[in-house]
Amino acid sequence: MALTPLPIRLFCDLASPGNLNDLNRNSQPPSFYRGDDVEIDIGLGENGSLLTSVSNVASVTTQLFAAENDTSAPMMSCTTSTINTGLTQTQWTNNTTPFYHAAFLFPNSQTAVGLNGQASVNYWLRITAQTTDSPAKTITLLNGPITRQRRQYHQHARLDQRLRHHHRALGRAPNRQFHRAVPNYATHPKRRRHRRRADRIAERA
Repeated sequence: MALTPLPIRLFCDLASPGNLNDLNRNSQPPSFYRGDDVEIDIGLGENGSLLTSVSNVASVTTQLFAAENDTSAPMMSCTTSTINTGLTQTQWTNNTTPFYHAAFLFPNSQTAVGLNGQASVNYWLRITAQTTDSPAKTITLLNGPITRQRRQYHQHARLDQRLRHHHRALGRAPNRQFHRAVPNYATHPKRRRHRRRADRIAERA
């Protein structure tokens, strides 16, 4: 089996649109890593049961906002009109083909938004449906928080690289001899200067 992203799998319960749980991750609150390709799969339901008649759904849109009351354009947005109207309760429960009512794909170019030096930031996920009615109706399916996290490995690798560039710009290598020669380096004033410098660089990463 080839390596593919594990989708964020959400049940959109019309009776509780504020209840966001990733079914692919032990029903934890949804989250994803900055810069990853992200897929969100959804099932439409009401009072815990899957809706088996969704033929009047024209399209579904998933959007990510900076906050619940944000009136600016969404930071991420994807709309699909491909609806698996034949999805059954058994298929949804067992996570078998066709797996979902609708799926949304966000490339890494959309998810690679800065985190202002923080390890993670909470944003607001809103999923809405447009019906085929005339006039069309807009229905909120899910509306709640989602977390974007920094990929720690890449953060540290980038920080190490920028620290090396910093030392190179000063015309010297990191003073490893100093670290070994000073037993109380952890509390030494020079260590605090190094730490503040590293923190400033990390905030800009």
